Amino acid sequence: MNKLFRCFSSVLMLTALPLVSAFAEDSIGKLYTMSNAVSGNEILVYNRLSDGSLSKTGHISTNGKGSGGGLGNQGALILSGDGFFMFAVNAGSNSISSFRVRANGLDLIDTQPSDGIRPVSVTEDRGRLFVLNAGDSANAGNIRGFFVKNDGDLKSIPYAVRSLSSKKTTTGAAQINFSDNGQQLIVTEKATNLILTYHVNHYNVPSNPRLNASSGNTPFGFAVGKRNQFFVSNAEGGAAGVSSLSSYSLLSSGKLGSISPKVGTGETAACWVALTPDGRYAFTTNTASGTLSSFEIGFNGKLTVADSKAGITGNTSGPIDLAVSPESHYLYTLNSGNESISSFSVGLNGELTPLTTVTGLPDGANGLIAR
Repeated sequence: MNKLFRCFSSVLMLTALPLVSAFAEDSIGKLYTMSNAVSGNEILVYNRLSDGSLSKTGHISTNGKGSGGGLGNQGALILSGDGFFMFAVNAGSNSISSFRVRANGLDLIDTQPSDGIRPVSVTEDRGRLFVLNAGDSANAGNIRGFFVKNDGDLKSIPYAVRSLSSKKTTTGAAQINFSDNGQQLIVTEKATNLILTYHVNHYNVPSNPRLNASSGNTPFGFAVGKRNQFFVSNAEGGAAGVSSLSSYSLLSSGKLGSISPKVGTGETAACWVALTPDGRYAFTTNTASGTLSSFEIGFNGKLTVADSKAGITGNTSGPIDLAVSPESHYLYTLNSGNESISSFSVGLNGELTPLTTVTGLPDGANGLIAR
C-alpha cells in the first residue's frame, strides 16, 4: 500500500504463544502495536530487551475488527495515565476495547461500540476515556466519552458526545488528546486545517468545539507537553520538503497561542510526533522521506531543529507511528512501507543511533506503545 496513503487517509504472524514474563530474556519492558486486520484486530506484544532489540511474545484479540489499511491517525493504541489499562480502536467494527495490563501479559476486559463511524484515536485522563470517530463519506465524525470503571469496563458518559467542525462531511480527523491539566480535549483535522478544542465540565461533558486555525497545512499527529504546551506535525499535503512542526500554548478559553508557528526540516510528510519523557526533545516521523527529525524544546515551548535527519529508516520504509521508552533510552518506529519496527538508542542530546529492525508485521498495522 502506498506509504503516503497511510499518512493521509489514513506482525509478526504469531502463533498462539503465551505472554511470557516481562523479566524474561533480559527484558526491560514491553512494546505493543496492533494488527488492524479486517479478519480480527489483535494486540501484538514484544519484549523490549536491554540492548534495544525486540522479541515477540504473543498476541491477544480485541474482540473487534480493523480496517486493514492506513487510518490517517495517531493514538489508536494508548495506556491509561496510571499504566493499569490499555485501550484500542477497532476501526472496522466501530468499537473500542479495554485491557488490563499485567506484568506477564494483557487481559481483554471490555469491547464497546464507539457511538460513531471509524474510530481512529483515543485518550484517557483520570478515568475518563474519549474516542475520536473520523466518520466516512456518508457520516460525519464525532467525539464520545466513556467512564473507565475500576475493573476496566467502559460505560458511556451521559451527553458526552459532540460533533467535529462539520456535522455533514468528513474532516480528516486524525487525533484526540486531553490537555496537560485534563480540562480540555484537543482534536486535529487534516482536511480543514483546524485544531479543535473542547472544554470538559464537572460532569465530564465537553462543550461545543472551538475552531482554531492551524499554523501549518494538514495538521496531523501531536504530543502534549508540559505547561499546557503541545506540538503538532504539519504534513503540508505531502508536498516535498516542506513539512514542519508547530508548538502552541492552550489557553483556558480554548484559544491557541502560537509559540513556534512552523519549524521546517526540509523533509516530507511529517505525520507522527513523540516527546521524550522529560519534555526536552520532540521527534517526528517523515513518512515520505523515510526519516525522523529531532527538535529541542525550550522551557517556553519554542522549537529548534536539532537534526533534520536524526534517524533514517529507509526510502521505502514509510515510518508512521513512533514511541519513546519511559526511561528515554530507546525510540521505536512502526514502518508502513516494509511492515517493520525499527529501534534506535536515544542519546543525552536527543541524537538517534540505529539498532535493530523487526520485520514481518501485517499490512495495515497501527499504533505503538513502549512501556
